[in-house]
Amino acid sequence: MTEVEDSRLVREFLEGDREAFALILRKYEKPLFNLVYGMVNHYEDARDLTQQVFAKAAGKLGQFNPDYRLFSWLYRIAVNETLNFLNRVRRFEPVTGLRFADRSNPETQLMTREFETQLRRALMRIDPRYRVLILLKHLEGCSYREISRMLSIPEKTVKSRLFTGRRLLYEDLNRRGLLKSHGRTTG
Repeated sequence: MTEVEDSRLVREFLEGDREAFALILRKYEKPLFNLVYGMVNHYEDARDLTQQVFAKAAGKLGQFNPDYRLFSWLYRIAVNETLNFLNRVRRFEPVTGLRFADRSNPETQLMTREFETQLRRALMRIDPRYRVLILLKHLEGCSYREISRMLSIPEKTVKSRLFTGRRLLYEDLNRRGLLKSHGRTTG
């Protein structure tokens, strides 16, 4: 589905076609759920938050500006809803979904799994404002411009906060001695 198709579906939904929103939901439900789950690390909360995002989006679709990507607009709602949720519950659980390439050596596999676990824990220890940027950039593959639009912050701020988030993550891992033992010694 292209951006033109997204705009058409938004228009059709606003004209009363409920199936148009169902198509939007099918297209974006999984990536939004993955983002939310990566931030809260709790399946039921992520499912509930994703549903809230779509309910909010349906109610505000009339405010959507078709000059922008629907994907970015929905992600922005998801990020805001999730950050609000995290501020309310102050949940800091390990992130899942981070994976490194498997190695054929069993000892290396074990060390890699342990590092992944420690990386997830470190990611959950940093401020959600930085965590969301790391997730959007490195797990979702969003560009600086897309993140800027999603979060309504200047691109320069995205880069600055992403730099800070990476540094905090690096410092946490380094402080725990996890970088030297895995050959990851640069920030």
